[in-house]
Amino acid sequence: MGPCVCNEPSLHPETSPAPGSCIADWRVLTLVRQIRERKENVQLTLKQVKQEAQIPLSVDRLARRFKQCVGMRFREFLRSVRLTVAAELLVCDPSLGLKEVADRLGYSECGNFLKDFRRFHGVTPNEYRKSALLKTCCTPNRSSDSESGMV
Repeated sequence: MGPCVCNEPSLHPETSPAPGSCIADWRVLTLVRQIRERKENVQLTLKQVKQEAQIPLSVDRLARRFKQCVGMRFREFLRSVRLTVAAELLVCDPSLGLKEVADRLGYSECGNFLKDFRRFHGVTPNEYRKSALLKTCCTPNRSSDSESGMV
């Protein structure tokens, strides 16, 4: 199989295939966008994705095509999406416990979530949350400074 003909480096395809792309590539990119939009239980198999999107390729061929288009294996991609969503959940809802975040994202073991998170982000989930909340809380609000005349 030749190089991927996907013309969407951002992996956010429009509603129709890019000129010169095959429909399977376009469907792969559409799936990537849909997977990224999921916020809970990002636990899919390539076989499920193939069936949902009605992609006319074998699972093995789809796996190769996915790697060509996205630049990583399907499981690696899913893990990166899950851990990006985890970071968002940790910051956006500080009341969520780590076990609850892990459960929402489809991790059966919290320990696996902690290990994956640290490997992906370079810090533990608690360290990430603390750092992100400090940045959010301690960043001066320019609009309130200008309103009070403290510019």
